[in-house]
Amino acid sequence: MTIARHQWLAQVQHPLRRAGFLFALVYVFIEFSGVHELIALATGVKPYILIVVSVPMMLLVLGSGGFQRTLRCPVAKYWMGFAIWMIISVPFSSWRGQSVFLAVTWIRAVLPILFAIAGCVMTLREFNHLMTVLAAAAVVNVLAGGLFANQILGRLELAGTTISDPNDYAAHLILVLPFLLLVVADPRRSAVIRAVASVLTMYGLYLILSTGSRGGLLAVGVAILFCLWKLRPRQKITLAVVAAILACVAIAVLPQQVLSRFVTIFSSDNKLESDSALSAATGSAEARNYLLRQSVLVTLSHPFFGVGMGQFQNYEGEMSRKAIGGPGYWNETHNSFTQASSEMGVPALLFYLAAIIATYRMLDRVYRLAQQQSSTPGVQRIKVTAFYLLLSLVGFCAASFFLSLAYRFYLPAFAGMAIALARAVKQSAVAAPPAPTPSPDIVYALDQ
Repeated sequence: MTIARHQWLAQVQHPLRRAGFLFALVYVFIEFSGVHELIALATGVKPYILIVVSVPMMLLVLGSGGFQRTLRCPVAKYWMGFAIWMIISVPFSSWRGQSVFLAVTWIRAVLPILFAIAGCVMTLREFNHLMTVLAAAAVVNVLAGGLFANQILGRLELAGTTISDPNDYAAHLILVLPFLLLVVADPRRSAVIRAVASVLTMYGLYLILSTGSRGGLLAVGVAILFCLWKLRPRQKITLAVVAAILACVAIAVLPQQVLSRFVTIFSSDNKLESDSALSAATGSAEARNYLLRQSVLVTLSHPFFGVGMGQFQNYEGEMSRKAIGGPGYWNETHNSFTQASSEMGVPALLFYLAAIIATYRMLDRVYRLAQQQSSTPGVQRIKVTAFYLLLSLVGFCAASFFLSLAYRFYLPAFAGMAIALARAVKQSAVAAPPAPTPSPDIVYALDQ
């Protein structure tokens, strides 16, 4: 046994690391499911389970060397660069006090999920447990849409949570539904569980469309195009047929208000301005276009440090009032990429993009290398897992182009998953046990 292999096994068997892994699973489930917010919504009592779990978890990550393991990977360094630039930009904020609060909150409550996943998930078995936990969180997200969601102007919203906005809820579902598809695609699961996962996935798609989120609809389209690009010819034909059938069903079952709202993606005709919902939809699209242009202009006028974390809406409103005497929109950028650039400068955007690209490349490398191996059950599971993680990442990034989600936990969590999967696959290849796993040839490629 090599020294490196011996050291890795010692890390896997470290009692603090193993305890940290259990805490990390609970932490990830709470974050993705939002169960603490649903408890508060149902009971009126705010639980503090996230804090109760996160504090010992981070102590265990620190004590077991999880920080060092995570920071060996470039994608983690990009997120650390994002955090450092966040701090550097604070003195240049138009409202320093609030920017300090937001920066501290991000570092305390968002960044830990990167280290929780990348620092504690070490083996393929543990990674599969993580995927199961994320699928369970997706079940909660879908059921919450049926139990707690309200209708506002014909659109579905999950009021009382951090994803209360219909667009945010749609983006969240786009991100988590591939974890349910992983269950559907897993032959080790019972037929009943796979059938239930299939039904919940279909219902989740219905909920996405029911939000009336145009960005969500476009993100679903991007996800379908991504599948058509990646899949084999026979799979492409199957997907195209299924997508066409689902589109016909959606047209038949969705409320007319939602369908009319989707039409405004392709036309800004105001013939139906007498319909308040359609008029609001058209106005919303115009406002978002305006905010996108303004966020680009703010980026160009404050290219290094931005106007301050969380300050674009205040800056835009104040500047509009002074420049044209109008009320201004006083709203967020509704674009995660220009949110980062306008509020923290171009360097923050570069770190943000570098982290996303590095995460995608890590997952895509695992997927392509698994495709090149002999098709055994172990290799097939790795390939399918990497594919659905890529699908989730691409769909979410497409949705976030229309939303202000730059400071949420999603992308650091994806970085943690990419690190954990690539490392677990590499170590399983080095071990080369009798059970079907990736070929040792995969090790060199993952190191590149």
